[in-house]
Amino acid sequence: MANYRSNGKLLLTGEYFVLSGSTALVLPLKFGQTMSVATVEEKEPLIHWMGCQSDSCWFQMTMTKPGMAIRDTTDAIVASELQKIFRLILELSPQKFSNADSLLIRTNLEFNRNWGWGSSSTMLVNLATWAGIDPFLLWHKIYDGSGYDIAAGSITSPFLYTYHIQKPVIETVDFYPPFSSNLFFVFTGRKQKSSDQVNYYKGLVQPDAKKLERISELSRRMTGCRTLDEFNEIIVEHEMLVSEQIKMQGIVETLFSDFSGKVKSLGAWEVILCL
Repeated sequence: MANYRSNGKLLLTGEYFVLSGSTALVLPLKFGQTMSVATVEEKEPLIHWMGCQSDSCWFQMTMTKPGMAIRDTTDAIVASELQKIFRLILELSPQKFSNADSLLIRTNLEFNRNWGWGSSSTMLVNLATWAGIDPFLLWHKIYDGSGYDIAAGSITSPFLYTYHIQKPVIETVDFYPPFSSNLFFVFTGRKQKSSDQVNYYKGLVQPDAKKLERISELSRRMTGCRTLDEFNEIIVEHEMLVSEQIKMQGIVETLFSDFSGKVKSLGAWEVILCL
């Protein structure tokens, strides 16, 4: 049996703007996703997939191998996405399916899959590692994001990320603020689909070079923050720029108008509260 693991992620700055070339600050998480792959002889070679979270399985699927026809599943939509991924892996790495053994694949999320910490990206990094494929290549054949979450899958320290001319530029940084005990992650319970948010942003008039550079400056400045007051100043300006660009009211006004501290959204799912 072979085992794989990749990290979840938080995009602390640069949401949306990173798609246009701004530098973003990314935090790989201690929580991630594991994947085990075993082979077994059966009358017919199949791919058996089990998707679990905290040892409770929420998804199962069986596909033919190498035909990639879905035999049965507990969720047709998720199964269809996996089928697409496996067909790409077959195209890019056919030797992984050359023998007559069945594959038994089990994944386990170390975080709630609704939190937006990278359930799809961690799975893709694990599959790409198993198949011997560049995870960025696999990612960009399926999704239309910047790929920062793919980078976070295999990096263990905070990093600045720039998606420049369809290539990732990664710079690891020290970001362990002394006021970290004043920062709290909050899941709003309003899950949104990342691809929908990306398409919405790309349909808008794109930010000018001045805004892109300012977001990059804020990202770099945040890495050197030593006080909560400075951190709060950065997130207030960052929230204003994001709200202005995506033409949506800030999350403070919509959900946290009675909160005395500062609030920063983290994309489609979650926020950080600063006390």
